[in-house]
Amino acid sequence: MTSTASPPTSSVDQFVAALFDADFYYTTYPDVRDAGVDAFDHYMSTGWRERRNASPTFNTGYYLDTHPDVAAVGINPLTHYVMAGVFEGRAAAPSSRQSSGKSIVLGAVSVREQAVHWGAVPDIGRPLDMRTLAMLLNDAFAASSRGAVLSLSHDQYLVSVGGVQNVVAAEAQALIERGWTYIHLCPARPLPMLAERQLPADSRLVLTLNGRREGVVRESDLLHVLQSHNASSPRTHFVVHHAMGFSPSTILALAQACNRSSVHVWVHDFFSLCANTFLLRNNKSFCGAPGAGSNACMVCNNGELRPSHVAAMHEVFDALRPTVLAPSATALDFWRSHSELSYVATHILPPARVVFEGEPVARAAGPLRVAHLGTPAAHKGWMTYAALVARHEEDPRYEFFRLGAGEAHLPGLKEVLVQVTPDNPDAMVNALCEQRIDVVINWSTCYETFSFITLEALAAGAFVVARRDAGNTWPAIAGVDADRGLPLQSDVELRALFLGDRLTELAAQPRTQGRLHRTHGTADLLIEEDRCE
Repeated sequence: MTSTASPPTSSVDQFVAALFDADFYYTTYPDVRDAGVDAFDHYMSTGWRERRNASPTFNTGYYLDTHPDVAAVGINPLTHYVMAGVFEGRAAAPSSRQSSGKSIVLGAVSVREQAVHWGAVPDIGRPLDMRTLAMLLNDAFAASSRGAVLSLSHDQYLVSVGGVQNVVAAEAQALIERGWTYIHLCPARPLPMLAERQLPADSRLVLTLNGRREGVVRESDLLHVLQSHNASSPRTHFVVHHAMGFSPSTILALAQACNRSSVHVWVHDFFSLCANTFLLRNNKSFCGAPGAGSNACMVCNNGELRPSHVAAMHEVFDALRPTVLAPSATALDFWRSHSELSYVATHILPPARVVFEGEPVARAAGPLRVAHLGTPAAHKGWMTYAALVARHEEDPRYEFFRLGAGEAHLPGLKEVLVQVTPDNPDAMVNALCEQRIDVVINWSTCYETFSFITLEALAAGAFVVARRDAGNTWPAIAGVDADRGLPLQSDVELRALFLGDRLTELAAQPRTQGRLHRTHGTADLLIEEDRCE
């Protein structure tokens, strides 16, 4: 609903007004409406003393009763919430947004419980026999004019979509085009955690060779072929993009079979620090990676698993002594300061950068076109965005969009199906341009290690509003041009921004559009090293 409250006169009042719903107030308290009194002024002066509610999401009586220290000093409870309560984690109501967050926590299950419901790759089929496997690999090695790479990740990069898959696909293509042999493996039975130790004869892996899925192989057969080849041939580079779904014993056996010349392990996310890749305590709050076994971990649904997970990752890193690769300085700095894992060197290899072209483009007339990109997931800020849509769905200043896969079924929202694939990597940038999106809200609650959608939004000429503490999101914007975005600290600030006209003014500035120049993952390092030898 559109608020009819009078304009706030101070920065504090502006933030308070962002949480105040005048339409709700008039509807709930018709005596105020009939008296012709301004809703916001009434609440700020006397309404709160009468324990009237400021909005469906702020219950004045609940706040005062739950926090008697606020009631004792006689301060306006909504003002206190804006100035201190929201940062102290105080609940504003027994339901609404608080219940939404509570439902996330109550519905959170550990990765161990999730694993029970994960199944094998649908088209797993029978494992390739030893003779066929040997022929495939030997032919590939014989045709190679350069070196070979054996890479691991958690799923089939040819059919799955995501940031890690994009990097693996670009890496594979670049190396294959330059005459390398590229072997990719993922678990035939995916898991949201490390796998238990298995006998090599029982372990099944999906083999993709030089960009073609060849089928499922037994780990024992693959080890035999690799050991036979590497006994008399140049060494094979070993790259771990993601360890999820593998057992540590499988990773180390494959590395040993390579007779490797180099080992690279990627920090695409924080799986090396915790089985929860986003470091979200109970799927809701970023935990900051406290020490394994700490009291902070004990209140998390993955806390019990974390010590054994960290110990297993230590086993892998201690044996491999890898070069660690990260998609951003933000990710690498956080990983190094929260990890005690062994490594010999580090490199920062951003998966993409924005190249701007042409003249600045002015915003078209009409309502500000605001979008959320990607899946409607809580850790990607969907709850915050949905609340904005619900509050402003009848506000003529805005039109709201969601670009991505799936459906959210939210009133007042236009949904545009967008699927980024290896064959159509610029699908999101193109969709943003086609829909003439002015503003992208990137309110991720996790610690982003890179944030593809931020660069996609910038390439399309959109203005990006980001949560300042969301990892690499704001550094990615500032690294391009700080005037192309706005960092905010809290939901309160975001709501205040939509209440006023500042966002429209910021988005009105003409901006140059561009394209994403994608890099090639580990290939860029290996090709450069090969050139220097």
